[in-house]
Amino acid sequence: MVVIDASAGLRRRLTSVIAKEPDIDVVAEGNSGEQAARLVRDSHADVVVLDLAMPVTGWAAMAALKRTRPLTRVVVLTALGEHIDAQARRAGAHAVVRKSPSGRDVSAVLDAIRRVSG
Repeated sequence: MVVIDASAGLRRRLTSVIAKEPDIDVVAEGNSGEQAARLVRDSHADVVVLDLAMPVTGWAAMAALKRTRPLTRVVVLTALGEHIDAQARRAGAHAVVRKSPSGRDVSAVLDAIRRVSG
């Protein structure tokens, strides 16, 4: 899987927790939507955790992934409100997780990864 978020701290927190899972491998990480499309393509990742608000937005990255890697499952990680859920799903997200200052988002992301990986 690939982790894409503008926040280096959040990326580190996510990858350190996910790396402890024996059945999930983080193969790449990046900080922009531009990197997302390239990293998912090059790594053949089956899941990407994608921030929506970053340079070359997650929206643009989802559109590119839908065209080039349509089987890749997208877990959107966002600080935007619930109003964004339906729009994110129409754009290609398979799950939407809210960023949380308390750190609960990490376990929610892990749950979402397992759900979309089916």
